[in-house]
Amino acid sequence: MITTSILAALGRDGELGLHLRTAKRLGISEDQLRQVLMHVSIYAGVPAANHAFSLAKDNGWGNPIN
Repeated sequence: MITTSILAALGRDGELGLHLRTAKRLGISEDQLRQVLMHVSIYAGVPAANHAFSLAKDNGWGNPIN
């Protein structure tokens, strides 16, 4: 999850998508992902977090922003 937050903060979309799919396959919950991406919004900015939430939805996560 640390790698996911760093990739989201840096805007590395391709790698972030791969890690989001892997996190889902490994059983990370939507709540855990939401917490990670909320920290991204605080430390890397809301636009970076919003983009990461969008990528999460595109990569098989239901709606982690709820």
